[in-house]
Amino acid sequence: MKLIEVKQQQLSVAKSILDLSKWASYRYESYGYQDVIAIVDALADRAFGLSEILATEEFLEINRGNERDKAARNKVFSRALSRTWQRLNLVDAKIESTTKMMVTPRPNGVVLCVVPENYSVAWIFANAISILLARCAIVFLVSPNIKDVATHAIRELVASAGAAGAPEGLILQLDVTGDAFEFASELVKNDFLQMASTAYAVSATVPCQTMNKQELTVPVVVDATANLEFAASEIVWSKSFDNSMMRDSESILLVEDKVYGDFLTEIANAGAHIMSDEECEKVREAIYRTGNLAASFLGLDAVSIAESIGVPVVKGTKILLAPLEGLFDDDPVVGGNDLPILGILKVENFKVAIRHARYLSQKKTTINSAVLYSRSTDHITEFASNVLARQIIINAGSCFGGINESEFQDFLLDDCFVQSSAKLHMTDLDPQQFVTWIKVLGDLQTFDVEPIRNKTGSKVGVTVPSYPREETIRPDSKLVSP
Repeated sequence: MKLIEVKQQQLSVAKSILDLSKWASYRYESYGYQDVIAIVDALADRAFGLSEILATEEFLEINRGNERDKAARNKVFSRALSRTWQRLNLVDAKIESTTKMMVTPRPNGVVLCVVPENYSVAWIFANAISILLARCAIVFLVSPNIKDVATHAIRELVASAGAAGAPEGLILQLDVTGDAFEFASELVKNDFLQMASTAYAVSATVPCQTMNKQELTVPVVVDATANLEFAASEIVWSKSFDNSMMRDSESILLVEDKVYGDFLTEIANAGAHIMSDEECEKVREAIYRTGNLAASFLGLDAVSIAESIGVPVVKGTKILLAPLEGLFDDDPVVGGNDLPILGILKVENFKVAIRHARYLSQKKTTINSAVLYSRSTDHITEFASNVLARQIIINAGSCFGGINESEFQDFLLDDCFVQSSAKLHMTDLDPQQFVTWIKVLGDLQTFDVEPIRNKTGSKVGVTVPSYPREETIRPDSKLVSP
């Protein structure tokens, strides 16, 4: 059979799966808030319970990263995420606090999710929770390299959601034989996702084998006011987590001249090996010989990498630190974040650090996060205003979107309680991106409109005055200000 025939066969199967998912999304749109929460809770609890088993399976299948870190990430990306996002309530109508206008959420339909190979289980957990909270259906695209563990994880989520009352077809899996990203683009090009009430959204990172297809830079600035011991500890923890297989990990440090020497001492104490010029050249030659990252090094810890390229390090070394002379476009160490190797550059002052961070944000294809360690309110404000990143992180590691190591450990507890809805907020996973808020216009008071009801017939609000205020709404009403 020719390759083109295989692709056409895959597209035909994909269309059937997407049609089933579309009808499941239609049914799921009518579910009330408590029904949605019951499904998501059941799914998250099951995911939390299987975190360690699936981490072992994932490690054995891809043979990369750190098994213990994978288990910890699976736990955080299940129950803790669920408890954080449930407060959003993407089901009921509400009144905007500023415009005093009623808005009601409309689910975007079917979401197509390409499962990455670098942390497949956690990504499946997080996307399933996020998308189901938005009352959308989800189709996972799974590549052959992670098929076994991904299939196990998805099957368990389907079973738990179904037992809690989810409609059949709400969570589906589509296996692909080639590049999952290219196949997703093919689905869009063939209009398979251009259906009523159906939106296309790919939530994924780049698989290990194709990491060089996209550059993603996370600059980190340490200013003169920072708590250096804390900053060093956080950076080493975040950068070394799962051997830096999360693409949101730090890629380059910009440290103010005033504290550069003290910071090097602190980060060495935290587990970093500061490489000499000769050792840095060994890294460039062995790992980036062709200009791209050698795939054989992906998922290895710092000690294994150092030993393989002839750099002597002490036992327990967590990251390799490469001092830089400048931000040269042809230096592969600048902006790399796929290995526990981190470039560090001494800068004159905070203004220069911001300028370098802006340069990186304009030069690279994507800056998902930018990090600042500082105790200066003025510096924090200036950094957030001038660095072009999807999210700004202050005094915390970047690999978990602003959660520091202490908070991360709290989220691993069976009875974890998320105290702030700001915690665990990750731009790529935010369930709000999967709904469209529809504004309800008109004079509801003049025509004595009856209480608004959702598709199940239950009340979601009361008769709304033409200019509603919080004191005019009954305390028991679900129609509340956000």
